[in-house]
Amino acid sequence: MWGGSGQGEEGKPVILAACPDGRCTGPPFAAAAMHYSAAMNGLAPPPSAVSQPPALLLAAGRGERMRPLTDTTPKPLLDVRGQPLLQWHLQALQTAGVRRAVINTAWLGEQISTRFSDHFGPQTALDKREALSIFYSHEGRDFGGALETAGGIARALPLLGDVFWLAAGDVFAPDFRFDAAAADAFAASDMLAHLWLVPNPAHNLRGDFGLSPEGLALNLPPQSTAPRYTYSTIALLRAELFTPPWCDIPPRQPPGHRRPAGTAIAPCHGQWPGERSALHRPLDRCGNARAPGRTQRNRPLAMTLNVPQSLYAERRARLAAQLGPDGIAIIPTAPEHLRNRDSDFLYRHDSYFYYLTGFTEPNACLVLTADGHGTLFCNPKDPEREIWDGYRLGPEAAVAALGLNEAFAATELDQRLPRLLENRACVWYPFATHAGLAARVDGWLTPVRARARYGALSPARQSDLCLLLDEMRLVKDAHELALMRHASQISAQAHVRAMQRCARMLRAGHEVREYHLDAELLHAFREHGAQAPAYNSIVAAGANACVLHYRADRAPVRDGELVLIDAGCEYDGYASDITRTFPASGRFTGPQRALYDLVLASQEAAVAATKAGARFTDPHDATVAVLAQGLLDLGLLNTNQHGSVQDVIEKRAYFPFYMHRTGHWLGMDVHDCGSYVEPAEVGQVSERRDPLSGEPIKDRPSRVLRPGMVLTIEPGLYVRPAPGVPEAFHHLGIRIEDDAVVHAHGCELITRGVPVQPDEIEALMRE
Repeated sequence: MWGGSGQGEEGKPVILAACPDGRCTGPPFAAAAMHYSAAMNGLAPPPSAVSQPPALLLAAGRGERMRPLTDTTPKPLLDVRGQPLLQWHLQALQTAGVRRAVINTAWLGEQISTRFSDHFGPQTALDKREALSIFYSHEGRDFGGALETAGGIARALPLLGDVFWLAAGDVFAPDFRFDAAAADAFAASDMLAHLWLVPNPAHNLRGDFGLSPEGLALNLPPQSTAPRYTYSTIALLRAELFTPPWCDIPPRQPPGHRRPAGTAIAPCHGQWPGERSALHRPLDRCGNARAPGRTQRNRPLAMTLNVPQSLYAERRARLAAQLGPDGIAIIPTAPEHLRNRDSDFLYRHDSYFYYLTGFTEPNACLVLTADGHGTLFCNPKDPEREIWDGYRLGPEAAVAALGLNEAFAATELDQRLPRLLENRACVWYPFATHAGLAARVDGWLTPVRARARYGALSPARQSDLCLLLDEMRLVKDAHELALMRHASQISAQAHVRAMQRCARMLRAGHEVREYHLDAELLHAFREHGAQAPAYNSIVAAGANACVLHYRADRAPVRDGELVLIDAGCEYDGYASDITRTFPASGRFTGPQRALYDLVLASQEAAVAATKAGARFTDPHDATVAVLAQGLLDLGLLNTNQHGSVQDVIEKRAYFPFYMHRTGHWLGMDVHDCGSYVEPAEVGQVSERRDPLSGEPIKDRPSRVLRPGMVLTIEPGLYVRPAPGVPEAFHHLGIRIEDDAVVHAHGCELITRGVPVQPDEIEALMRE
């Protein structure tokens, strides 16, 4: 695929050659490829990641040179050979097997979104190709129309992923193939970008940019006969190309311009910028964005994200393809739960059900067959109950609203399920997640078996649907990551609010209790649109921080103590999870700072170990190594008694101070689904005995991290009074937790909107 050596100064762009049609045959033409040398960070090139990534079509320009035609019609919709120009691109992408396309619009963009809706389907009824899902981003909606191409790409990244095709929506090369092999080769390389060029025409040999196979040719003499090429606006790109140090995009926002109320703020690598200062933030020594300044940190958050039916339809199609011939799946949502007497707990849907439908009403069930046919059972319309309980979608509207094939009232479930199960080979449903579901399945199968004399076949197997859905949910798509970034930003704001309120109240001489800080968290969650806490918030003052699952209560927060807050919100079904530990009055004491610095150093080691290709256990091992050394250095463990660092690790002598793992999966659930064992290596078992309890332990190879996985990184130390433990450290509990998105060359911490550096925490609490 790639011509030339590709070698230059480390981290410098170099020019390579490739075929203009995306294939690896024929004579090489110029293709610009920006390389990021893996040697800079001691990283090996990543393994092959994708076979056909999503695509971004740039359709934002006005087409000035084609006015007045483009005054009323966007250039991508101008007719070319009998159909809109943009449609040729969509056909080529669908033919190539691309499943998702994002169209970046601006000028008259509503015409484009109306023309193509949210999918681009097969051209004929006999066409077996799958429909292309279409998403939209608006280049300048939040930036006064001044974002332009690079910023428009950056704004669309949350809908794309780590690797994506790029093409100009108003220029089409009919012979170009979006070749999956080219995408695979690019994903497996260490390139940031691969750009395709076209030969300059005879009437304009110098071209717009003067590119050559060897490099930029802008300075070649006019009489030079060297071949020249122009960028075709077709490329394979990595999302990291649009992050520092490679890219800084300050939008040229007109003076006095304000973003219209209610418009979306685009996610950009963990931040949700509404002003230019948020687009590029300095990095700390771990390579993560530093905590924002006061203006950015206190900015109101807003987000609107239209989720097309095609997103859920694509998930259902992926699941259906795994059910096997004549398979059928039953996925109920969560029931309502009585709190006391006639009051219910706040309702929360089932995550598996929501992942496949986007439907949040109770008393519903999805039935999916191997051919992709989806049937919903839901509450029927009931004007009287809707007066008391609120609007119901109802079966009549559900088919169109949710993109399903059929919908019936939930009261018909028991009647219709036996017929749906008849002549099926396997019935799938989530095991051990819904009380009584297994018994209901048996009840639905009873009348099926009774029809055996009439030739009816009953499913011979029952399988756990969690095995399939857990794997699907483990790697997050761009839509999920956008929601998780936003949830993390809201939660970070809540932590900042609680920390500052604590210090202000103590400085003013007011009484502070844990529930005061808990109230600040809840206020910030709801103020910024989160539906609820993702879990019961932990607000622990003083010695309470040594209780891992302590609940916010009424204990006083005293000057000179530490406060540990573990809290995160849920936004549109996705959780965030942040822990910060801070001095109640705003200043660490010597022992507090020493222990805090140790925990922070262990987290930095874990962050460095979190990257694609690493094992899930690698961050934990890195954390333990740092903590073990620190416990010896601080005198919490005695060298004469416990030996070397390696002895401390092997004997788990650190366990009285650090008794939990360093992270867990995060997603729709705060302790999200997904196996922690690598599926392909589950049969590789080794046995050992726990050095503390003596119990036998079976070890299996830990999960290999892949781009798009999200996990927490949360080391801690908890020091209770004990013989030999220095009194200065008694009753100190410290935990630092961030949410990390795995990328090819590392991880992205999406929760650093609240600081972790002790000096920054103290500065924050002085505000």
